[in-house]
Amino acid sequence: MILAVLTREQTERMEKILAGAPKYLVQRLGLAEKRDDSWRDSWKPGDPIPDGFKNAPRKPFPGGVF
Repeated sequence: MILAVLTREQTERMEKILAGAPKYLVQRLGLAEKRDDSWRDSWKPGDPIPDGFKNAPRKPFPGGVF
């Protein structure tokens, strides 16, 4: 809604200000680029673990304590 009422000069000035702003502020204002969250739908609990992501065999702790 803010961008709808600003002139072109004001918009350019705001973009310059936001270019140097901390990332958390840009995200808080909702002006950050949307992240690709499609990976969240790729695996669901209960599905088998893909072969490429299975844990490697554990090595014994140095000194044999554990």
